[in-house]
Amino acid sequence: MDELDSNVKVVMEFLENELKDIDFFWTSNDRSLFKLSGTKITPNQRGMNNLKDKKVCVFIAAMNAHPNSEAYLSDLFDFTLEDMVQEYETETLYQFVYRSVVRDYKSKERVTVYVYDSEQACSIPSGTVVKIELGLKSTKSIGGRPSKINAPKELKNRFSNWKAKNNNKADSMIKYHKWEGNQRKNKEYKDVDFNQFKNKISIEPIRK
Repeated sequence: MDELDSNVKVVMEFLENELKDIDFFWTSNDRSLFKLSGTKITPNQRGMNNLKDKKVCVFIAAMNAHPNSEAYLSDLFDFTLEDMVQEYETETLYQFVYRSVVRDYKSKERVTVYVYDSEQACSIPSGTVVKIELGLKSTKSIGGRPSKINAPKELKNRFSNWKAKNNNKADSMIKYHKWEGNQRKNKEYKDVDFNQFKNKISIEPIRK
């Protein structure tokens, strides 16, 4: 995206202030505009030993399955895309955290890990989850009758199916842009205002 999502910007500013005097390492997706002043590494790390003196890390990344992996894992094991993303993201998060002082087997220090949502936080079994309330706002419109989408019926149906599977997640907007790019390849949709669909997406988890 050309500009930082307002919710992500709030998180970034909070972390910069919170960690301004702390030696930490962090990661985000390659093309993300999310930036911090600590030591940046790529999300998928194995075997790195030069960070094992650090006790704080920040994981703000969405991990999506490679399209080739998605196809054969679905065929062989009947995995859903959601299954793949969750497992890959959890494994990547574990490997990321293991670059820290956890790697020093003699140490008894605790590691503080900042993540974007509760699903990631709760995927780490040995620890205490603390929710930080920053007043993030839903990107969904509030009040009034829902606005109608002016687009071909087939495209609206495709979006409805996509939204049912992918909305209300931390990486919903990232997945949406991939979906939009695929739809734009169809010349029949060249005059469609895709902002209509984009405005229907929310990265805010559904409260249970």
